[in-house]
Amino acid sequence: MKEKFINFALNEVGYKEGINNDNKYGNYFGMNHEPWCCFFVSYCARMCNIPENIIPNYAECGQGYNYFKNKNEIFNYAEPGDIVFFKPTIPGAISSHTGIVVDVKDDYVITVEGNASSNTDGVYKLTYKENYTNFLGFARPDYNDKVNVLYQAYDNKYKRWLNIIENYNNVNEYGYAGNFKHTIGGIRVKLSNNDTIYIKSHIKNYGWLNDIHEWNDSLYGYSGILGKSIDAVMIKSTTKVAYRVHLMSGRWLNWITGYDINDPIKGYAGILGEAIDAIQIKVL
Repeated sequence: MKEKFINFALNEVGYKEGINNDNKYGNYFGMNHEPWCCFFVSYCARMCNIPENIIPNYAECGQGYNYFKNKNEIFNYAEPGDIVFFKPTIPGAISSHTGIVVDVKDDYVITVEGNASSNTDGVYKLTYKENYTNFLGFARPDYNDKVNVLYQAYDNKYKRWLNIIENYNNVNEYGYAGNFKHTIGGIRVKLSNNDTIYIKSHIKNYGWLNDIHEWNDSLYGYSGILGKSIDAVMIKSTTKVAYRVHLMSGRWLNWITGYDINDPIKGYAGILGEAIDAIQIKVL
């Protein structure tokens, strides 16, 4: 949700208003020809389907600032995805301007703003020092963007798919997919945010199989050959994940983030020739 919000704002850079503050943002809320920095932020949120209890529609900067302040979501430092509020330029006002923080790096805060005081005719990408004195505060909406990874292993001994595992732990059998001392013949994986995730497995004494990115009961819905032993796997996704496997010999190998069949140290999890009986995956 947060990344979508940032990217949408960036794609609006370059938009220019018409005569007398004519703009699509205010028009969307039925309040065209008015100062529209608040409408720009609200519009981006609505176009990204962010619920109004996370980012509300606000027509006045102080109104927006107070909304987040009452939720204890105002901070004095910036993070990407924040909504920035600037100090007032009018006596008695709470805030004079608002925008969206799209990045923070090298002591700079990078924003996308509509109808800014120095660039009132459109949407601009602007850069400030982190200690810029006119920052009032940064609203940090609770995007609830936690991503979970779900995965499942096929037990060759029991000849069935085992329970679906969500994320991992090192406490009980709900923290890994597999049964110790039973070889794994298939693995499937998916992410709760529906990002595409690829898995590639190596079958003992056979070789690497094709990449798989689906989850179903067809031959293209899991990685492996049911009844055959998997001895190595590779996993990759735009949502960064780490993974590790447990050997039949009784030990967990190191966590891996790579995806390279030519790198047996960092490119895949497993030791060719040694069957695995469990796998753990986590979102980083």
